[in-house]
Amino acid sequence: MSEITAKGSRQGGPAKEYKTTGVLAPWGEPAWFHALESPYYNDSHRRFQTYEWEAAGEAPLSARLKFAKSGLAFLDVPKEYRPKELMTVAGIAFDKLDVFHELILMDEMARMPSGVPLALVGASNVGAPPIVAAGTKEQKRQWLPGLFTWETSFCLAITEPTAGSDVSAIRAAAEKAPDGKHYVVNGRKKWVTGAPWATHMTTAVRMGEPGRSGIVGSEVQFDRGIQSIAQGPIRGPI
Repeated sequence: MSEITAKGSRQGGPAKEYKTTGVLAPWGEPAWFHALESPYYNDSHRRFQTYEWEAAGEAPLSARLKFAKSGLAFLDVPKEYRPKELMTVAGIAFDKLDVFHELILMDEMARMPSGVPLALVGASNVGAPPIVAAGTKEQKRQWLPGLFTWETSFCLAITEPTAGSDVSAIRAAAEKAPDGKHYVVNGRKKWVTGAPWATHMTTAVRMGEPGRSGIVGSEVQFDRGIQSIAQGPIRGPI
């Protein structure tokens, strides 16, 4: 047994350096050692894996972390809240990315079952944008960097049992607590994508008159030890 260092690349691609141990038999190394695609592990196997994730209702944490650290996730998060090592994405400077890069990414992600891309980000792709757009600097500093380590995960809770596409009909209400610093939220939210993994919930609550003018956005930090917060899964067809 010996350690071998090899440099190889696909035609037209940059050279890569690999280290491995193995026998010295010609072409006895795994295909990736020569930067080649393996005929025994192809896209059909990867699709099978994503279907397993779809059936389970979640992607493994290792896959979620890998996707987050690739830089391809959360492209709407400003660079001041991104890890320094993610200032380039797929070899492209972050500030050079445009809408067409995002369209290509969406097209490629669409090759998987529809639930898998969402599972890889835990619904933070819909729960975090309100913080990016309207959050305070302190909220952004405190919450957004954690998206890339999964210390922070957002869900979006708008729909209720009696209010779906008509958001103006929501009933969940927020009232100021006696201390004058906090709000108490009472109500039910349903079909909350990403709730099982969420540390924070972006939601809409009623604080005024009936109709849409009485609705405000709110951010709720989950403390799953609080008995007043009940959560349960929804399985099967909706």
